[in-house]
Amino acid sequence: RGITVVLGLIALEHVPVSFVETIKATAPAFTVLFARLILQERTSTPVALTLVPVVAGLVLCSASELRFDTVGFIAAVLNNCADCVQNVMSKRMLARLKPTQLQFYTSVAALVLQCPWLLRDVSGWVRDWWVYHRYDHDGGFGD
Repeated sequence: RGITVVLGLIALEHVPVSFVETIKATAPAFTVLFARLILQERTSTPVALTLVPVVAGLVLCSASELRFDTVGFIAAVLNNCADCVQNVMSKRMLARLKPTQLQFYTSVAALVLQCPWLLRDVSGWVRDWWVYHRYDHDGGFGD
């Protein structure tokens, strides 16, 4: 989930918000693509045909965007893809787990991924506290 935040911020740094939101509007097309690749779900022809104008609109917007930037465009598309993959994987996981179980396991995974940064920050706070309180403020040792 963190990668989507980073990619979203990179995209917003390089292209206008309106363009990022236009790219996000193509999420149904990416979701259909990733559902086919990951879940082997087939999409009906009428549904697939409704996605053609959405993708064509993105192409037109990209071609006519005044502040088009390749880095911003790629970051926005990757952000969109990461969101869609997360949604498809959640659907896959919900076939095996209850929603509360999925929430629990994703929370534990997030905690494990954040532990190195948490430990780094806490050790810095403890070190700063120790240095500050090791001496009393008159220049001598504290009692």
